[in-house]
Amino acid sequence: MTSACAAVTCHPRCALRLASNQPSSLGSRGSLTCRPSKSLTFGPALKRYYGGRTQRKPPPYPIHTILADATASTSLEDKPVTSKHSVAVLECDCHVAGLLPAGRRHHDGSNGSVNGSVNGSVNGSANGSARRRSAKRGPCNVCGTEDDDEESLYDALSISSSSSDSSDGGLSRVSSSGSLSGLEDRVRVKVHPGRVDIFNGAEHLRLHADGMMELRRVKDGVPVLITAGRVSLPDNCRDHIESCDIAVLDESIGAVQLSWINGSALRVVAASPAGVEKGDVGVLPFDRDHGNPASDPSWAKKLACGFVLEFSVSQHTAEEARGMAEVELDMRTAGYWFGGGHYMRQHWPLNRGQFELGPFFPFDNGPNGNNTLLAAQWMTSRGLLVLANPDTPFLHVGLNAPQVGPHDGWIQRSWGTGVQNLARESLPAVENGTGDGMLRLQARASYRTVEMLHPLRDWMPALWKEEQDKDQRLSLQFALCATANVKQAAEAALQTLPRPSNPPPREMVDAPIWTTWARYHANVTQAKVEQFAHEIVGRGLSRSVMEIDDKWQTKYGDFDFDPVKFPNPKEMVEMLHALGFKVTLWIMPFVEEASAAYQEGAPKGYFLSSSAPATKGLKPGFFKWWQPVPAAALDVTNPEAVAWFVGRLKRLRADYLIDGFKFDAGEPCFLPPHFVSHKPIVTPVEYTRLYVQEVASQFSYAEVRTGHKTSSVPLLTRMGDRFSTWSTGNGLRSVIPTLLTSGILGYPFCLPDMIGGNAYFGNKPDVELLVRWAQANALMPAMQFSIAPWDLSKEADKLCKAVLELREKLAGTIFSLMEDACSKALAPVCRPMWWLDPDDAETFPIDDQFAIGDDIIVAPVVVKGQKKRDVYLPKGTWCELLNPSNTFEGPTWLEDVEAPLHIIPIYCRVMPTDIVSPSNEGMEETVDRAATMVPVPVRIEDAKLVLADSEALVENPSTETVKC
Repeated sequence: MTSACAAVTCHPRCALRLASNQPSSLGSRGSLTCRPSKSLTFGPALKRYYGGRTQRKPPPYPIHTILADATASTSLEDKPVTSKHSVAVLECDCHVAGLLPAGRRHHDGSNGSVNGSVNGSVNGSANGSARRRSAKRGPCNVCGTEDDDEESLYDALSISSSSSDSSDGGLSRVSSSGSLSGLEDRVRVKVHPGRVDIFNGAEHLRLHADGMMELRRVKDGVPVLITAGRVSLPDNCRDHIESCDIAVLDESIGAVQLSWINGSALRVVAASPAGVEKGDVGVLPFDRDHGNPASDPSWAKKLACGFVLEFSVSQHTAEEARGMAEVELDMRTAGYWFGGGHYMRQHWPLNRGQFELGPFFPFDNGPNGNNTLLAAQWMTSRGLLVLANPDTPFLHVGLNAPQVGPHDGWIQRSWGTGVQNLARESLPAVENGTGDGMLRLQARASYRTVEMLHPLRDWMPALWKEEQDKDQRLSLQFALCATANVKQAAEAALQTLPRPSNPPPREMVDAPIWTTWARYHANVTQAKVEQFAHEIVGRGLSRSVMEIDDKWQTKYGDFDFDPVKFPNPKEMVEMLHALGFKVTLWIMPFVEEASAAYQEGAPKGYFLSSSAPATKGLKPGFFKWWQPVPAAALDVTNPEAVAWFVGRLKRLRADYLIDGFKFDAGEPCFLPPHFVSHKPIVTPVEYTRLYVQEVASQFSYAEVRTGHKTSSVPLLTRMGDRFSTWSTGNGLRSVIPTLLTSGILGYPFCLPDMIGGNAYFGNKPDVELLVRWAQANALMPAMQFSIAPWDLSKEADKLCKAVLELREKLAGTIFSLMEDACSKALAPVCRPMWWLDPDDAETFPIDDQFAIGDDIIVAPVVVKGQKKRDVYLPKGTWCELLNPSNTFEGPTWLEDVEAPLHIIPIYCRVMPTDIVSPSNEGMEETVDRAATMVPVPVRIEDAKLVLADSEALVENPSTETVKC
């Protein structure tokens, strides 16, 4: 049996390969000649990619990296090669220069089968090795590409070729860091028949006349494929590819336009602050409409790498192309994917899920699993960054969407709002092999689709209709960047976002928020609030805020206490202040019809109206939400309405000495059908942005649960309501992935909702779940309790108290990192493991660990009944302070680390000056100093933190920053 990897060479610039970790049936041959007359029988994934056709001739567009299913077969010269439990890769070097990276361990704990291929005998292909072309030959038998000889791929960068045996493929002017030596700032354009190459430093974008595209980056002296994809052209355009016109608009900034006979156009400019700004005045039509936020180029102005593109189609073309301007990107080529937003089932990485194609706006448990915070930015383990204009009208997104439904290949869903969806399947579904393997970005003409029913399905803004009547085009603006690694991709995305001027108040970081919701729900009263506060203080527990949740007011929308439930609210607030609590109240932008607020504001136009006729149980302008009484929504586009609403909140604050507010809702799903606003808007996410920026930002002691381009607002951004379960479907196992996603999307001040979940429908957490949840949450940016640990057991009470003591030791470190986020491009407070070493493939799939800054690793237990767990330590020297004499040299997996209910595995980086000789001379001093800085891991005994064999734990004041 031969090596697992066999190379089939048909051309000096082309090789069709099957990479597998399984023995092949090629016999003794390590190389075969590809004969175009022979049949190439592709696996299921490849058949889907080419529309279910088995190819017997060169395909109509280049073969990109195609990964077959768990079992795939390829027939070459009638010699089948079968790969099981592995990843098969078909690639053509004319267009592909890399394989999907993979770590040693997959999410199921198995060894990464593709790793052997990547690091094994096809390593040259995996790293995109470039080969010197010999004499000019005919077209490639696999993809049909002509050999350009002297007009080679990198002639455009004046990089001369050396001999065919050159180890660097002739790229002698490429530095080891991956940048083009002396050419980092050069933007060049090279036009060839049927394609154009655009270079931006080490990045290379190739666009084809058939709509296909490839993005590469020079790494270690060779070009590596980062992703491949296409813009969707109608069939009649594909039949006339030769008519595609390629025009160089401005070579100095890499501005190019591809135009097709049906009016479709693809424009691109090399991204840099100067280049995109120049594009604003004519290269890219960002300024097409003066009142449309989608025409604002600010989303890309600070992008200093990659390429900004706009794909536009005429309305007539859009109808032929299913009513959209669409771009598709191959997920598998780009590696592991991260970002996108909060989902009901939070996958990390995103490859573990199937995100159904649907509308992309914040939702309370909505289409394709959308939850309360979304951002159109994705980054991958290979360094790909994808951004889409966040204000794209009718933006739809799908990621590895399943194609098993009866409606044009997609699954049909129907969504209401809030609790209406609790009984529905938790989405996105777990990957099961039926996904399309694509990131799809679509700018549609409406939200009306046959496969997705939701509250805004029939909404059509007047401004959009007027614009379309004039322009008759759909436009999708997006950016593609080929950075060196996933961390650089994340940093490039964060650099485009505005930063807050300051973090939230220090009190909300040092000590937990205590809220009434999960313990009392809507049955809250003054007596219960006061009793709750005394129980907290009597146990000596730390506290920052007492948040009084629904339903404290008389009517929804009225900002006055219910006199029956709260007979002396001011006296209650004064008592809470005396006990060391700040006091906040639950607020949402809704009013019920019977409220005094509606009677006052409706005649003045302070609420959204609706063009929809009255329906059963709903008057025009009203909608359903999670409470049974219909409500109307504040019109946040009306400055007078906002001033009225905020003014009433400030009077409430002054009258009762309230410190701030918990701002709930704000997602576009909670708007009336066919809503009409005071100021016309073309995308419903504008409502979310205005609610956070114009209302919530007026108060420092505040939290929100949604956002849209609101990274500059210095408030805690809460996760949506968690369920009291262990599941990744909105339970404990979803918390760390959601936390990490918040950070890489530009929301570092993450509040992970209530410890133990919301106890909906009487489903309360048990002792183990509550304690493990508290441990996982202990070192996140903020904590929030509602379910009282002492209501469960004395053990839960004792262990949760110890968790709070741990937080006191590290609160200064956390707050210092929050300050850094304000000054250092929104660097996450809690970071993915790959942030510590973005070139370490082991870190990519880890979803149950996180880092605090760069020097502390937290590995809580998030699986029911688990008493041991594996912990991964990236490169560097690490120690566990439970036994600080033990140090570990990373990268390494620590297997079966003991983690009974009273232990939180936490590790600290050991600086070079801390490393001691084998004789342990000076170890006592090192232990003392390390213990002073970070007490990790922690053993909890009698509600106190102790260190094994050491009494070196120093009581640091919580106001001081603890650093490693």
